[in-house]
Amino acid sequence: MGTASSLTSELLVKGPVAKLSDGNGLNALLARTVRRLRQERGLSQEDLACLTHVDRTYISGIERARRNITISTLERLIPHLSSNPSEFFTVLCHEITKGNPFSASVTLDPNATGMVRGL
Repeated sequence: MGTASSLTSELLVKGPVAKLSDGNGLNALLARTVRRLRQERGLSQEDLACLTHVDRTYISGIERARRNITISTLERLIPHLSSNPSEFFTVLCHEITKGNPFSASVTLDPNATGMVRGL
């Protein structure tokens, strides 16, 4: 078992480096995660904008990876997209590792202790 930091090191060496550099950068993966979670909750972009006091066009820009979302904005979105930040980032991590051969050997600890299995 490795720590979260060793997972980061492994991902940088073996993992989604190619994926993150081939047009599916972290911003695009974050965009897909926001869109997916919004749609799963049955929210329109307008609904999410109203709930978070963020302009609907900005939500659209985030979901199309045209905007670089700030941590502050992400903090406003997460409560309406997931039950807690851990759930949001778990979904994002799965999006990052999806389609990557390395991802089959990594599972996130369901207890959110920061440990990973399979390394």
